[in-house]
Amino acid sequence: MNRGQSGSISVQYKRGYYIIFGCVILMFAAAYLGNWMLSRGYQSMLDELLELNQLFVEVETTNMSITDAYLYLRENSIEGYQGGKENIQRQSQLVEQQVKNEYSRAKMDLTCMTDTYLEECDKLLQMLESYLSKENPQEISNADIDSQYRATQEIINYINTSFKDIYSLELTVSQKREQEMEKVSRNISILQVGLLLMVLVIYLKHNLKIIRNISESLSQMTQFVEHIKGNLYHGERLELKAGEELFLLADTINDMLDIIQEQVGQLEQDNQIRQQIKEMEIDNLRLKNELQSSQMDLLQSRINPHFLFNTLNMISNSAVMEDAEQTRTLIDITAEYLRYNLDKLTKTVSLKEELDNLKDYIYIQKCRFEERYEFVFQLDARCADQRMPCMILQPLVENSLKHGIHDMVSGGRVIIRTQAEDACTVMEIEDNGIGFPQEYLAKLQSGEFEYEKDNHVGIRNIYMRLKLFYKGKVQFKIESHTGRTVLHIEVPCQAGT
Repeated sequence: MNRGQSGSISVQYKRGYYIIFGCVILMFAAAYLGNWMLSRGYQSMLDELLELNQLFVEVETTNMSITDAYLYLRENSIEGYQGGKENIQRQSQLVEQQVKNEYSRAKMDLTCMTDTYLEECDKLLQMLESYLSKENPQEISNADIDSQYRATQEIINYINTSFKDIYSLELTVSQKREQEMEKVSRNISILQVGLLLMVLVIYLKHNLKIIRNISESLSQMTQFVEHIKGNLYHGERLELKAGEELFLLADTINDMLDIIQEQVGQLEQDNQIRQQIKEMEIDNLRLKNELQSSQMDLLQSRINPHFLFNTLNMISNSAVMEDAEQTRTLIDITAEYLRYNLDKLTKTVSLKEELDNLKDYIYIQKCRFEERYEFVFQLDARCADQRMPCMILQPLVENSLKHGIHDMVSGGRVIIRTQAEDACTVMEIEDNGIGFPQEYLAKLQSGEFEYEKDNHVGIRNIYMRLKLFYKGKVQFKIESHTGRTVLHIEVPCQAGT
């Protein structure tokens, strides 16, 4: 069998990915080059405007020093002029560099005027220094100084006018450049979109070719399998040429077919033994079913919850017919209480469901003991969805009735309290009974529950169930003395979904 000339499927996919990767790099390179050119153009325009503006600022600052020196003859103004002169010359050189890069008669005239302005300012300062030195007072008069100062100001006016004209012209040129750069930006965007479309076309064309080859190979495999289903011993062989992987798959299928044919022949020889084993298995299944049926009959012979509930329902209806409303209510609540215990015993419940069941239990106890005991609920509604094992609170309340306030003729009180805290839920059962013996409390604090085998087996059972359910993250405390016993349970918040 000859291998496919197109290579493995993974190599074909990699080849496509390399093409796409190269196109993406080309697209990003074009985008980067275009953005760099645009950024450079914007920066060049901005630098030219800033250099012109800075030249004007330096001229204005230097002229202020000249005016101050002329009016007040201050030495620090003369020093300020010297510094300003250097700044003007530096900025003038930058503008001259702009002229070299792109000739502008207006900029050239501006630099010449700044040079002339500095020359006139130098003359003015020399006249002021000579006037102050009093070496030749007859040669330098105030009129000469005034005339020289006016000459500098006339040049300043020309510079201001020239700067405004140049700045307006530069803004116009900048707007034209900006329009050109926007055009370039659009062309770059069009190029990017074109490259992206090209990448998508290449990717789809390449992948469709691979998928078509795979589909044709799968179709051949399907036809081959159909032939095998009709005739296991036909002489055809599966040949796939879509890629090395499918070539290996075809070889594997052909080898498996050879093995299956050999095994089928062997299985046909052992068919009689297999049939006997099958019959024995059927007999074993029949015996197992009969055993399960007998076990089911044994379970059904015990108390049937449905029969119990139907009986309670019949008694409730009889109570209605006899106008015994309280008896009917007691029976209904008793049925609901038993149904909860049977249905939920092995399931997790919400704290609200547990409290509803506890209220049914308390109603039954009130019917039994009438006003002998008082039950108080102090509940936090935020705890309603707390998940917990079934039958936790009812045995604790029953424990308070049985061991705490059982001997009280009146005044017995049990408080059921819930509280939602930051990351936990607190449940408390409080009664005003005789309390726990100190020996039991000591064993409880030390983790020993040996005393419970006498009177308080339910507490150990509840503690172990909570510890297992919450993976050990349970705080179980009992505070007890004569007249007040509080059983405190603190578990992690675990709301239902």
